[in-house]
Formats: sequence, C-alpha cells, structure tokens
Amino acid sequence: MKNQGNRLLPDNPFLRAKVLQCTYDSLRLQKFGSEDVIYYIWHTPPERYDMNLLKKRKETLVKELIRWNNRLKGQNQETLYAIGNVFTLADVFLFPQLALLIHCGYPIQLHEQLGNFYYKHLCNRPSIHQSFPPHWSTTTSNILTDCSDIILNEK
Repeated sequence: MKNQGNRLLPDNPFLRAKVLQCTYDSLRLQKFGSEDVIYYIWHTPPERYDMNLLKKRKETLVKELIRWNNRLKGQNQETLYAIGNVFTLADVFLFPQLALLIHCGYPIQLHEQLGNFYYKHLCNRPSIHQSFPPHWSTTTSNILTDCSDIILNEK
C-alpha cells in the first residue's frame, strides 16, 4: 500500500535499484540453502545420499552466508536491515531464507553481523514474530549443524 506502513520499494531510484538487486541476490541463498541442501536431504533417502555432493553443497551454502555476512558488515554499523535503515522488499526475501536455515540447525551465531544483528533485530519485529510458524519456537532440525565445521575451516 503506497501510503501505509513502510514502502517496500523506495522512491529514490538509487535505493530502489539496491533493494531490487539485493532482493534478486537473496534468491542465491534460496538456491544454495533450500533447494540444494535442505530439499536434497528431505527428499532423498539417507541410503542414497551422495556425501561428497552434499558436502560440496554445504560448503557452497557456507560461502554464500559468509558473503552475506560481509555484505552486511560493509554497511554502516547502525544499519540493521539488508539495505539502509528501513525494512524493504530485500528483507522480505532474505529473512525467511535465514529463518529456514536456522530452523534446520544452521549455526548462524558464527556469522556475527548476519546472526547477532540482522536476524535478531528482525525477529523483534511484531509482524515477523506473529507470522513465525508456532512449532519453530520449540522444534528444530539438526540437518545443518555440521556446517559449523565448514565455517570454522573457512575463517
């Protein structure tokens, strides 16, 4: 709604372009995390896992999250959103991808800017708090917990 709440796409052409770029860029996280790793694990019987393929995919996911962490770190420290100081379309796309990864056990706390600032800050938004699936607050998966070993090797 143009005159209600935050504008998800800013009027400023430069900021609008940055928001759109970040929005489309977050689809890489969806591809590497949800499609390549999580759906593979969910839809492949464990006896048919290609462990080398899964390890490579998890390494790619970790590298992508390191890239996102560095991207957010490169912004002004007071910036707690994907672009600028307001919630935008970029956050609408990025946050759910992070939430799914965290729900599946990804050790987001090892990415300081992404986990300790961005994710925690957005979790405090009433709209996000109210829309979280209720079972996510009590049940988590552990399919991505082993990514911590990859993260520590990347640093």
